[in-house]
Amino acid sequence: MAGQYRLQPSTNLLHLPLELLLKISEYLSFADLWYLATCSRYCKAMAHQIIWYRYHIDLSKPQLNAFNHIVHAALAYVSRHGYNPITDSIDHTILQSVSNRLAVEIYDRSPLKNWEPCLDFFLDKSLGIILDHMLLDPLLDTIPKHTAITGKRMNTVSILEHERIPNNSDSDTNIAQSHRHLLMAEFYPTRMGRLITSFLTTFYPTMTALFETEPTTEIHHRLLLNHINRHLDNLATRYHSHYNRRLMLATSPRPSRASTMTALQQHSQFLRLNFRILIRLIGTLVQADLLSANDLNIITRQRIQFFFLNDRHDEDEKRQAKRVKLNRQQKPQTGQQTTLYESLKKNATYYCWQMWLEEIEFQMEIFLDLTRVVLLLERSSHSRTDLTVVSSMLDKTISALISTRSNESPIVLPPSTSNAATSTNANNTTPTTV
Repeated sequence: MAGQYRLQPSTNLLHLPLELLLKISEYLSFADLWYLATCSRYCKAMAHQIIWYRYHIDLSKPQLNAFNHIVHAALAYVSRHGYNPITDSIDHTILQSVSNRLAVEIYDRSPLKNWEPCLDFFLDKSLGIILDHMLLDPLLDTIPKHTAITGKRMNTVSILEHERIPNNSDSDTNIAQSHRHLLMAEFYPTRMGRLITSFLTTFYPTMTALFETEPTTEIHHRLLLNHINRHLDNLATRYHSHYNRRLMLATSPRPSRASTMTALQQHSQFLRLNFRILIRLIGTLVQADLLSANDLNIITRQRIQFFFLNDRHDEDEKRQAKRVKLNRQQKPQTGQQTTLYESLKKNATYYCWQMWLEEIEFQMEIFLDLTRVVLLLERSSHSRTDLTVVSSMLDKTISALISTRSNESPIVLPPSTSNAATSTNANNTTPTTV
């Protein structure tokens, strides 16, 4: 009788293996895991372990990193309560209260004299963690599509009607204005990007109210640019190394497994998603006047245009020629790095062409986002903004789609099975004279 009433071992969330917990946590955000850690002591240990494995953030010893712990707590609170659940709009009272608390924490830790180094240190940590939270859960943050919202609804039919007018002297101007209206839509950031931008817009004047305006503005602007460049450089390094691996597998003589190629393609889409989220954040910061048009121009020239892969072989050749010119005794190391265009010339496989078309499509999406940012900035400030950088990159992308380089041999795709059969039948038949 006693064996019938024996208690069964409890099976709950705490007894699941770590691999299954990590799989479940893919559907949870950082804020969900943070508030899971507030439930009990055991949930705290489990949530901190998941956060360490997923985000590489150590929260096990808050007494050693007290300020970092405060910033993570502030962002978890903003992520959970920043949007009004009824209207789905940003609750600015929540953002103001969190900004006040974080600004006071920085102010209390700074001395009365020579406070600039301390402000630089704590603001660097704060902005670094804030921008890191932008890319913690990219799969849970959807990228909205732009829709043209203008007074007159300009569609493709109206543009074509303008093109059919032969004798109208203002037809070119009308067509340009029509395309301009299609591009000048509202710039839609991601949900997390809108929240982070609103929080930074609230946090910046709070800091200038506690500290002197001029050094605080310079420090805030410099550190914000540094962390944006840090994320762009990190994504570019990961993206290039990942594509080198994909090209090595695609051009290798060994047959690659389908699962490996699928995993690499999914990781490539993940990196592109991170980059698009970051570009949307940069555009939103420009719209909020936290970054200037000159900052956008510098970021585009120095970071964004070197993120892509199509023209990397030209830069490698120039760099290699310069190295040989400086040291003629050193032999040039050729053939160690495979570029995307070279792989298309040597091994014109379907997979390489798919990679190339994915890259071109990705470039078009980024350049159109940048163009929309600049046009909206021009409309809001009523000043002429320089579009040469974005337009030149867009021109290179389009020319890469419709033509090949004049000084190189064209790329010929290998004939498929149906084409080979057709050519065989054509050779066996006798041509008739007309």
